[in-house]
Amino acid sequence: EVSRKFVHVSGGILSLFLPAFIDSHWYVLGLCSIAFLVLLITWIRKELPAIHKTKRKSIGSVIFPIPVYICFAVLCLLDESVFFLIPISLLTFADTVAEWGGKKWGKQTISFFGGRKTLAGSLSFAASAFIVLTAWLTLFAFTLDFGTPIINFRVIAWISSVVVATTLAEL
Repeated sequence: EVSRKFVHVSGGILSLFLPAFIDSHWYVLGLCSIAFLVLLITWIRKELPAIHKTKRKSIGSVIFPIPVYICFAVLCLLDESVFFLIPISLLTFADTVAEWGGKKWGKQTISFFGGRKTLAGSLSFAASAFIVLTAWLTLFAFTLDFGTPIINFRVIAWISSVVVATTLAEL
């Protein structure tokens, strides 16, 4: 699990640098498609256990490139980096902290639509999401059109936590 999360965080950090070096979503589509195919093939063949092996059923390691591309395409469409940096940061860091928190302190579980999550993992996600969002606000002073950003980031952190806690399956 440690090597799996190391690859997850490393891939996420590398993804965060995409906008600095690539300005066309077509290149990112190509990169993410290749990454997706490699991850899918190795998952099917049960290769690269450091990436794919988990104690629970999960396809998160395979689908990781999909939100990276979707967020990059939105960035290109709207010409606003916040729509790439924040979701990929949450995927990279808050997801990792949620797993660690759930494993370390997770005694109480919650279940929605057949997926089980620990309360500790969900709260860990919320706390780390708030920290990630606050860091972006502080570092880049993102101002959004719908009010005071710090309040909205709190709302986004809690909504993200609810979405993660209520996922239909273990992704």
